[in-house]
Amino acid sequence: MEAEADRPFRVLAIAEDLRGLVTACRVHAPLHTLRRRGVVEDFLVTDSLLTGLDPAFRFDVLWVQRAPEPGLAGEIVARFAGRYLHDMDDLLITEPGYIRAGEFPDRESLLQVIANAGVFTAPSERLVHLVEQRSGLSLAERSMVCPNAVEFPNQPPRSPQRPTGLVLTQSHRMALTESRAAVLGAVRSFAEHHGLPVYFFGPPLPVLGEGVEELLGPVVPCGYLDFWRYHTVLATMPTLIGVAPLETAGSDATNAFVAAKSDVKMVEYGGFGHPAVYSAAAPYVESDLTAGRLVENTGSAWMAGLKSLLEDDWRRAVVEQAAIVASRSMDRVATERWSIALDRARLPETVEAGVLPRPRSLLRGAWRRRRG
Repeated sequence: MEAEADRPFRVLAIAEDLRGLVTACRVHAPLHTLRRRGVVEDFLVTDSLLTGLDPAFRFDVLWVQRAPEPGLAGEIVARFAGRYLHDMDDLLITEPGYIRAGEFPDRESLLQVIANAGVFTAPSERLVHLVEQRSGLSLAERSMVCPNAVEFPNQPPRSPQRPTGLVLTQSHRMALTESRAAVLGAVRSFAEHHGLPVYFFGPPLPVLGEGVEELLGPVVPCGYLDFWRYHTVLATMPTLIGVAPLETAGSDATNAFVAAKSDVKMVEYGGFGHPAVYSAAAPYVESDLTAGRLVENTGSAWMAGLKSLLEDDWRRAVVEQAAIVASRSMDRVATERWSIALDRARLPETVEAGVLPRPRSLLRGAWRRRRG
């Protein structure tokens, strides 16, 4: 069955983690938006175990997110080389110092998936260039930047309000090594001095890395929320000062990995009207967004940045919020970016999902790797 050029897309997406925040941000959210707008007719999101896959589901775009299991990666390349979209939001071929050895995906299979993608999407040109530098692959002619975006509520911008606390969000390990004590020590001292609560969204503090719990001190644990619940909370909480640290003085691998990160914290904190302090790291310094304060990773600089937002600079947050909502709404990014990427990856004809085999050896291998 041939896919008509003007017919809405039917998308099969293979995600790394069906419940992960990254999958929600970079797969589910744009696909839901495009389906609502009639650009996508239907989509199905599965994982490396092909969970919930209907073999009869017909698709004309294969969307591969981050790093599928090696066995499935090989099958994808063998059957769809040059004809699938691969999206990657981190420099997964380089391991930073704050990640435990062995936690990253298989490098060779990931490079194979990158090398054979027909379209390579990423949240920034910076990540594309870093992947090229670290892999030796040429991506310029088949890459497309799809910046991180959010479905903002249809409501007026937040009214100006002096912050009543701090907010820190981490989905995994904190991207700090050499600067950890200075930055977190400043956050703790500032919060204690001004009697402000620190609301923490994320996993149990020990997961963030050695010493983080002790350095950060008492927090209000708010748990690990999914993508949409987290944004609902940000939209409804009183104005808070966001805390967004990134390492700037680590090893070469750490610095490269951090440099490849996105400005999604600016989209979330700034887009929901919370002024924030951001490390003067590449993702924030080179962002096209203006939000909060950029500071060096020293205790004094962080103290000064936090103080300025508490005393007077919080007044700018409403203006910054309006600009971020205008440029990073999911409606805009999905329509202007993701829809074009899907069109470039469209197969010449629709394919049944059953072409992806589910051999027992593939499933056993995936389970062994997941159980560690």
